[in-house]
Amino acid sequence: MKETYSILLIAVLSLFSSQTSGQNMTDSLLRKDNIKLSSIDFNIIKFDSNYHYIFPDTFKKTDLSEDEIILIEILLRKMIIQYNIDAEKKFVMMDSKFPKYGLKLKDFTIELDDYGRQFMAVISDEGKKIVYVGCFCDPKKFGYRTKELVQVMDGGKCYFEFKIDLETRQIFEFSENGVG
Repeated sequence: MKETYSILLIAVLSLFSSQTSGQNMTDSLLRKDNIKLSSIDFNIIKFDSNYHYIFPDTFKKTDLSEDEIILIEILLRKMIIQYNIDAEKKFVMMDSKFPKYGLKLKDFTIELDDYGRQFMAVISDEGKKIVYVGCFCDPKKFGYRTKELVQVMDGGKCYFEFKIDLETRQIFEFSENGVG
């Protein structure tokens, strides 16, 4: 009986330790001082009437400070942590249903180090600062990414976009491209 309690205690401590280290890793990813903008391929695209399908023409272009870019990156990382948790569940379900397809977890999850980002900041009619964020795989193949938005058809998880209200820190209108 004493052995059973010892094994149970070890299992509980192990579970707690792995959850704690996982949380520590997540906390570390989201710390402001762990974000090095120089290591991120990002570009700021100025809003103009050509992008009326993203924001209404009445919105005004604005700039982003370094602190705001870091905040965007923190919110993006937080969103992708949850995205990858959900993607792993989807992978497990799909892999168990279709084992003969040889599915790979990496085909379901997003590794942000492999993505470029584009930011477009505006002030809404209500005075809120809202940022469009476009993310895409293999940024080097888009030489024009410094001047205009990267836009493609299909591509799945390689291309996704969303908006952030910087005041409320809310992400909305998340969209991932389809697979063609």
